[in-house]
Amino acid sequence: MIEIKKYTPEKKSKLPKLIINVETTFSLIGIRSSEPIYRLSNELNERLKVSFSCDTSIEIMPKKSQELIEFAVFKSEDTAMRMRLISNRHEAFNLFDELKQFDYLLQLDGEWELGELSFILYCIRNSKHTQYVTGIDVAVLKNKDKIFF
Repeated sequence: MIEIKKYTPEKKSKLPKLIINVETTFSLIGIRSSEPIYRLSNELNERLKVSFSCDTSIEIMPKKSQELIEFAVFKSEDTAMRMRLISNRHEAFNLFDELKQFDYLLQLDGEWELGELSFILYCIRNSKHTQYVTGIDVAVLKNKDKIFF
């Protein structure tokens, strides 16, 4: 659920600020792989029996850069499993600096049982395109909103 509130500062300003509170449940898996995202998504399609396809990229403007940086996103909206494979790297920039050791993040929307998560981790670990895979505590993310927009 995304809640947008109008914020009025103490000083009178012509432009109101928007505060966005993102409340949703998801799990996150970090993946280290030297393969391009399309090749990794094809293998995950085969292993997890899902259908990843290219989605709208996440665009941000880092403080160190004067241009928009695009991070590729692939999504699968199968009825049983809604997932997004997100590129965490673009040249010298990371989408999440605190997760710079991962090339990709797999976002699993909704609540997942431990057995389901273990199976997904097992399938990804046995992929020929991955070097390292682990679950990530979502609480460590400083800017979770980057994952939603």
